[in-house]
Amino acid sequence: AKKLSLAIINDNNEIIGGALNIRLYPFDQQNSPANNDPFFQAVTAYSAPVVNMLMKQEHESISALCIEYGDFKTALEEGKVGELFMLARSPLLPTEDCFELVAATIERFISLGYKFVVTAAANQYTGAAFEALGGVRVHFAPYRATPQMAASVSGLADITSSEDGYLSAKDSGCMFYVIKLND
Repeated sequence: AKKLSLAIINDNNEIIGGALNIRLYPFDQQNSPANNDPFFQAVTAYSAPVVNMLMKQEHESISALCIEYGDFKTALEEGKVGELFMLARSPLLPTEDCFELVAATIERFISLGYKFVVTAAANQYTGAAFEALGGVRVHFAPYRATPQMAASVSGLADITSSEDGYLSAKDSGCMFYVIKLND
């Protein structure tokens, strides 16, 4: 992830935004770095309902891509599929400048010989950037289709909850995209 990820630094050498990028592993690979990564385990424990929704969406999307497109399946098996896992920005980086992080991520994967890049775009800016760069919509997961967690107005100890059990109050969702990189 360190080799693939990017940061935007301001004139004071402060990180004001970043893209956490990873290599995508085949689902049947038992030795995926995430299996024993304490950071990944902490993030997934804290945000289990969101991570579960994203993992289900990713699994369905990757499986469909592998069935329909042999070149995608081959690239995945060869370690040539990258994932823009997460964009982060401070208030010092305008939202519209996040496009630069997406574009730079694609350039980084191209320079390293990757064949495809995927993302689960949980906000319209990442989705718009992927569409502007030629991304193809693969799978949409709505936030308010079914409750995904415990419902609690005041919050619950040691369990993720929301007022109504849904992932978000927004009537939107997460779109999974794929971009085929030029050879």
